Amino acid sequence: MSENMGLRSLNERLQDPSLAAWFGNLFPRDSPRSMRFSINFFTSIGLGGLTDALRRHLVDLPKILAAQRAEAAAAAQAGEEASPDAPGLCSTHQPALNLKRMFGACCARQVVACQIHVS
Repeated sequence: MSENMGLRSLNERLQDPSLAAWFGNLFPRDSPRSMRFSINFFTSIGLGGLTDALRRHLVDLPKILAAQRAEAAAAAQAGEEASPDAPGLCSTHQPALNLKRMFGACCARQVVACQIHVS
């Protein structure tokens, strides 16, 4: 395709928002490992120019993750200030309740198990 269309027009076609659903998995952004694999693969077959946007995203990823962590920490801090510690929970499982508030019911078993430690 790149021989017939040229690298520039192929890249434009791959970056087209209307076709993003079809080509999205060629340039994954779900994990740094997947991004590096995609970049290395396309570079090894001579189509490294198609991965420029993915390379920029990989470089900016630490900044994006740091901002998301800061937002989550601020939200957790606001949640802790707004509600006092839950009565009846031991010091072992109070952090689990805070995790439950942040992430949902996935930590519910630890919070329920806390009732054993409280007498």
